Amino acid sequence: MFPAAWARAVVERSNKLGVDMIVSTGDLIDGTLDAGRADIEPLQDLKATDGVYAISGNHDIFSATARGWRTSPR
Repeated sequence: MFPAAWARAVVERSNKLGVDMIVSTGDLIDGTLDAGRADIEPLQDLKATDGVYAISGNHDIFSATARGWRTSPR
């Protein structure tokens, strides 16, 4: 859905803001776990005082491998 370089840039800019909370409103993934892992991996570096949360979107839920995405360890 987006390349790792873009995700790294978003993480860097977001962390510089020093926000209290980060919430993603879905559609982080689509496709297989192996194909997308590297692209979303930079998101684990997001930092916010009160936490970082993700709400599943339709791509996250209806992806053929959604179960693998939700249960994959960091």
